[in-house]
Amino acid sequence: ASPLQLERASVAFKKELLDYFQNYKMLTDEVVVSDGVVRTMDLVCTIFLDKSNRRIADNIKQKAANALTAYFNVDNMNFGEKLSIADLTNHMLTVPEVRFFNVDNLDKDVFVNFNEIVQLNNFEFNIELV
Repeated sequence: ASPLQLERASVAFKKELLDYFQNYKMLTDEVVVSDGVVRTMDLVCTIFLDKSNRRIADNIKQKAANALTAYFNVDNMNFGEKLSIADLTNHMLTVPEVRFFNVDNLDKDVFVNFNEIVQLNNFEFNIELV
């Protein structure tokens, strides 16, 4: 769909894929193409900043947005991989100005099935000065 997001494969693509594998399958094999499920997530997060960074809070917010979208980049996610709140928090703390990061609308990790992948849909940042 975009460099950061996946989309469902078309019927024509799946048919071509099945036709291609027909030449390579063994006599007892049956090739099945199954759609993966894209589990879209909306996140509401709080970014804690030092009071001394009040004037540049918008710039920090943009850096955090870039870090968040990089974390959810399709190249970094795998099917069946859970969304770990701890890993996300650690990734967001790589932004030097972020003192602490909290996901407000999720209280635990999000587990997915083997054919599901987590993808970021919308996000909202709240800023707290400490």
